[in-house]
Amino acid sequence: LQALGSKLTYSSPEEHDKMMAVVQVLVHFNTIVMGETLRDSGISILDTLKFTSPIYKLELSLIGRLFAQDPTLYAEILFQNPYSKNMRELFLKTANKFSCLLDREDRDAFKEHFVFGKEYFNYFAEESMQLSDRIIEEVVTNRLLINDHH
Repeated sequence: LQALGSKLTYSSPEEHDKMMAVVQVLVHFNTIVMGETLRDSGISILDTLKFTSPIYKLELSLIGRLFAQDPTLYAEILFQNPYSKNMRELFLKTANKFSCLLDREDRDAFKEHFVFGKEYFNYFAEESMQLSDRIIEEVVTNRLLINDHH
């Protein structure tokens, strides 16, 4: 793996589990919840593609990718990590905070939190913008990802 550009990181089992709660639990939990929310909305994925954007197609492809795989793998990740519950509770608390903020129509608080996010992501935000711009350009130019002719 190192020959392919991977870097070996040494950590205690506890630190590893805490990091995997972010890298795996948070990401996969979010993806599963988004997929289930789409399904529960009763709206056809194909219908949403009539109104799609490149970002939505990218997100949808990540959701579809997860659900195309073995659920046992994701069950193990979400059930076995000792920090899974804490991360999921933090996610739900944060989602609820933003939902309440939107319910109150508190645009100032929204913008304030947005700035906090920008400060937290700092240089990574600019790198992310550049990378996602290249991905979006590739998606748009080559009509990649989801075939909207189904």
